[in-house]
Amino acid sequence: MSPRRVPLAALLACAVILAACGGSDTGSQAAGTDEGAAVVETVEPAGTVASGPEGSIAALLADDPAPDSALIWGTSQYTVGENRLSFLVVDANGELVDVPSAEVRVAAGGPDAIPDLDATAQNLQVGAPQATSNQDDFDVPFVYVANLQLDEPGTYTLLVEPEGKEIQAYGQIEVAAQSDVPAVGSPAVPSDNPTVEDDFPAKITTATPPDVDMLQYSVKDSLEAGVSFVVTFATPKFCVSRVCGPVVDIVDAVRKKFQDSDVRFIHIEVFEANDPERGYNQWMQEWHLPTEPWTFLVDGTGTIRDRFEGLITAGELEQAVQEELVS
Repeated sequence: MSPRRVPLAALLACAVILAACGGSDTGSQAAGTDEGAAVVETVEPAGTVASGPEGSIAALLADDPAPDSALIWGTSQYTVGENRLSFLVVDANGELVDVPSAEVRVAAGGPDAIPDLDATAQNLQVGAPQATSNQDDFDVPFVYVANLQLDEPGTYTLLVEPEGKEIQAYGQIEVAAQSDVPAVGSPAVPSDNPTVEDDFPAKITTATPPDVDMLQYSVKDSLEAGVSFVVTFATPKFCVSRVCGPVVDIVDAVRKKFQDSDVRFIHIEVFEANDPERGYNQWMQEWHLPTEPWTFLVDGTGTIRDRFEGLITAGELEQAVQEELVS
């Protein structure tokens, strides 16, 4: 695979998008004070870390200096246990690094800490439907995804090395003992979100055209009926680009593959009266979601079986639905 060149303006937009729709809460600067405002990611390039103890992240960076590169997070909420981590790597020329996989070395602590966990992040194609009016000119066609088992709360430093490239990127994440976001294994929140029976579709979704098929049911009614469902909290219109904009399209595309099943697919907008200046709406607050988009899989007992923050690929969601809600 060859790198994809991204103009500087688009790269800066990418940093905003990935932070607003699930960005790192380390090294970031708020672009506004209102709830739900975008956060501008400030990513430290790999070459700026001073050398540290032998075997540490800092030493690995110093021993194998590479052109400056940036690591841009696609997720922000991490808790003790298994975590889905997504990110992009941008090289010194402003190009998205597009290779099959990347090695991720994880150290508990700062750059002077020695990695004690290695993982492989796979390059997953987004698999969004063809462009619609919900999508911007800027396109992120893939994302790197790794699953990490993090057993203690605190700061973790990560070193990322894309396969076959003389590139290193590093960054830090904060792992909490627990999160207010409903966890896998916990009960779903019985939100009585609006449906087409309550209002005209254009008033309860910002998708164009309205995603009517995902506005048929509320979470509350689905829980009372004892049926499995997928619920995604996302706003197609007010996402800066396809990084979060296509999530509704992706969920809807997966919905079509399970039309013959009993699984319901539900879309809930994130802003009060679909106005970003008014902050997150009551449904986002009920679920304690600090970012968007989020997608949850809930079984017939009302138990959350899986969850995804930020951009989710069609392949990931289809597999999760098949394994957790259909099989």
